[in-house]
Amino acid sequence: MSILSLSRCSAVAALLCAAVLLSACSQGEGPAGAASAAAQVPPAEAEQERSRCVLAAERLRAAGLPCRTVSVGSTPTALFARRLDGVTEVRAGVYVFYDLVMAGLGVCAPEDIALSVLGTVIGHQRDRGWVLVDAGWMATSRDRG
Repeated sequence: MSILSLSRCSAVAALLCAAVLLSACSQGEGPAGAASAAAQVPPAEAEQERSRCVLAAERLRAAGLPCRTVSVGSTPTALFARRLDGVTEVRAGVYVFYDLVMAGLGVCAPEDIALSVLGTVIGHQRDRGWVLVDAGWMATSRDRG
């Protein structure tokens, strides 16, 4: 084992930063963070996510670090964003289909959920209140809203 010099460590750190800091990325937590938030000011929270992520990218670039991608995302951000200036990517979450979590937050109504899964009931556990279905693990989730 060898000990790296401070200058060598700095060079390695700089290479790692250049390799890793290619994007500024956020996951919208505002509207999805609390049931009341979805009904309050989602456009303002979506704008806050966008502007902070764009600012982070600008600061990275000003420090001489590459930042090609400015990525924001969450279902409420995709739904409520009024503008996406400076953003290169939106990760829309379940925006296209919605789910019980979004319905529970008041972002959509249960009837707005666009997908359902057809499965076969293969058993139940009465004491746990469970119904066992054969529908494939990836086709279902533990989403209870």
